[in-house]
Amino acid sequence: MKLVKSLAIGALALASISSSFATTVKVTGSTAYRKALYAGIIQQLGGATAVKAAYIGSSLAGANQAIFTNGTDTVISCMAGSVGGIDWVSNGGNVATVAPFNGATYVAKTATAWLDASNLTAAAFGNVTLDGTNAISGGGLALTSPVYSAASTADFTMSDSLQSSTPADDQVNTLTQATGEAVGVVEFMFAKGDSANVDATSSYARFTNMTSLGFQNLVANGTVPMAAFTGDPADKTTLVALVGRDNDSGTRLAAAFETGLNDVNFAMNQFLAQDSSGNDVGIAGSGTIAKLVPAADVLSGYSSGGQVKACLNAPVSSSATIKIGKNFVAKKFVLVGYVGTGDKPTVAPTGGVAASEKFLSYNGVAWDSTGLKTQLGQYTFWTYEQAYYLPTLDSAKQILVDAIVTAIKPLAPAANGVTISSMQASRLSEGAVVNNLY
Repeated sequence: MKLVKSLAIGALALASISSSFATTVKVTGSTAYRKALYAGIIQQLGGATAVKAAYIGSSLAGANQAIFTNGTDTVISCMAGSVGGIDWVSNGGNVATVAPFNGATYVAKTATAWLDASNLTAAAFGNVTLDGTNAISGGGLALTSPVYSAASTADFTMSDSLQSSTPADDQVNTLTQATGEAVGVVEFMFAKGDSANVDATSSYARFTNMTSLGFQNLVANGTVPMAAFTGDPADKTTLVALVGRDNDSGTRLAAAFETGLNDVNFAMNQFLAQDSSGNDVGIAGSGTIAKLVPAADVLSGYSSGGQVKACLNAPVSSSATIKIGKNFVAKKFVLVGYVGTGDKPTVAPTGGVAASEKFLSYNGVAWDSTGLKTQLGQYTFWTYEQAYYLPTLDSAKQILVDAIVTAIKPLAPAANGVTISSMQASRLSEGAVVNNLY
């Protein structure tokens, strides 16, 4: 019943024509480019008025698991990280909702990766809505009792990372780049959390910049006195504490390569944020941060940029504590995280007026929402977004995947990304020297 519609390649490559191939495709990988991916899927399947969707989470645009259909063609997503996505596709492994590198722990999770087509039978199954920039602005049906299909592999993966930069580089199966080129550029940033727990003698506003070596210091220790970032002795009593991603994340890989660590598996001492009842604020998506607990190990962290964003958005109790060793210790702190700019903080700090007060410059250069500093090569915290599949992928699925990827390319701004065509700078790989093209 699933009839693929392949693109009639035009100026925007978004008009579709009927084809005789029948297929459904499954996609995993990057959460940083998720908004552009979903917008591209919707465009390829016929636009907002033709496409219905169901998802798990608080919104379709922010959902890691979703299912889209136009009544004939279906795309199912389980976005669980760039590095994990490359590993699953290159090895033909069943996709899980968390990192794949510990099979003994995560094997049972694979049964909850893919939403089953039976979720589409609900009478309230919702049409998607797009805004004027073709970004998802609402719609779809939030599933409260989702039905999952059996564990299975993905047909393609979105990735902020080149396969050659990941632990999957030495695998037997070299992946094919959809459409033969990068999809776009994905930008990242360092950002800080709420200001409510900053020491009264310190200044939250003084902390404005992250450097490569400063991040290495933070990764090595988990916490660093804020004075090391501001140069002001008054900030010695306030700590900077790191929240970040697990080792299946392309965002973590980008941060590691950009700051000279050069390995997604480089040990990072990171924290998880909890409320007073011990609920994880990042996973719950809301709550007041009452304590920080170390992540399970140096490869652990949050599984999506949205979870890190929730921590950076959350208010912090003025009496919050940090677990050091076996005990919770009363310490003044401010969180710092690394996120794709599509997951940048959206809530102003306590007493502040704008969420942008939380944005940190990187090596002295502030992120520019227009993309110009990235285009010109001044802002360097970015990578190329890729779409990969096995060269043995069924030809019908290849047609649909290439059509979706072609549709994504002009929609990069939907994920706060930059189009390839607008770039006036280039680099060979993550963290490499940026070369000017002008």
